[in-house]
Amino acid sequence: MSRNSVSLLAEGLICPKLHYGSYARDWWSPRPSNDKDVSVSVLYRLYMHISFVLNQRQFFIKVVKSEENQLQPGFICVSGSETSKKRKTKYSGPAILGFNDENIIQKLLNGVIFRPIFINVGNFVIVVSEIGNKSFTSSILIKKSQRTLALQKMIDDIFTLDFYKGDQILWHYEDKSTDGVWAQAGITMHLDGATLYGFNHPLVQHAIQENSTNFNLTCTSRDWNNSHKMDIIFNQQIKKRKIATNPLSNWQNLFITWIRQENSIIEFRNALSIIYPSTYELNETEFCAWRAMLRACGCTDITPYPKTNDRKEFWSRSDNPAVDKANLRMLYELGCLQTDLEDSEGSNNIITNHKHEDIF
Repeated sequence: MSRNSVSLLAEGLICPKLHYGSYARDWWSPRPSNDKDVSVSVLYRLYMHISFVLNQRQFFIKVVKSEENQLQPGFICVSGSETSKKRKTKYSGPAILGFNDENIIQKLLNGVIFRPIFINVGNFVIVVSEIGNKSFTSSILIKKSQRTLALQKMIDDIFTLDFYKGDQILWHYEDKSTDGVWAQAGITMHLDGATLYGFNHPLVQHAIQENSTNFNLTCTSRDWNNSHKMDIIFNQQIKKRKIATNPLSNWQNLFITWIRQENSIIEFRNALSIIYPSTYELNETEFCAWRAMLRACGCTDITPYPKTNDRKEFWSRSDNPAVDKANLRMLYELGCLQTDLEDSEGSNNIITNHKHEDIF
């Protein structure tokens, strides 16, 4: 279709509830990019009005809310005395609506803050529609007893999964990790939760980095084997603070060693000794950065007494750190907990249950 045969009569409106809501994927049309597995997008604005000529006949199309589902777009097509309402355009939608015309595209994108990212993963198309301050939203079409829309969200440190049929939520799940929330849904996907959410794609990681001043990714110990996610958190919590990383041998070893141990408690400085040379002296800025890193990775400071530079500092990776904290407090009050750093000098163990004399 010739570019000159399409005219934008009215730009229409951007409605956050629609364009970034549950069915955001239907309000945007993916555009080709250099990466065959990913597309950026152009939106169908509500009440945008297009005219075009096809086979020497003039048509007018207006974008409205679908009658079947008010959260999805619908199209009213008028030609002469004929009017039809469609869920989709009869012809090649993007071309008919002027999405091959850069001038029309620029008008439609005016005022758009974020363009959803369409990612092809196997037979699925994952649409990331929000990357914000401690929030993330994506969707995927999937079959769970029936074909549904799975809306995936991260709000603060909680991951949710809602299965929609029309505008109704059929099932709702939430967990502290992406793998955990998909496990609750009881669907075998052969893909990890972070991939299903869209976190692992390089373009999404880049977008997260671009929003790093407002967006800080978090996880729990169940995500520590997800190297992509851990790298993002490391970049946000360590690298962006301009902490020297040259002395580090392999920072992931801290979390690998910890997760392989039965005990969920570490002593903070002993843990860092695993990834720093014995001759390296960390400063307070570096200690603060690593505390932020541990918090972002789902860990909790459970030290049962006021901290000082010459006393031990304990952290828990447990989903229920209150139990670990209560146990340490009991040991401290009974006088059974070693608190001075010099008591464990020379020990490479970071987990309390190797030998009582190492930590207690």
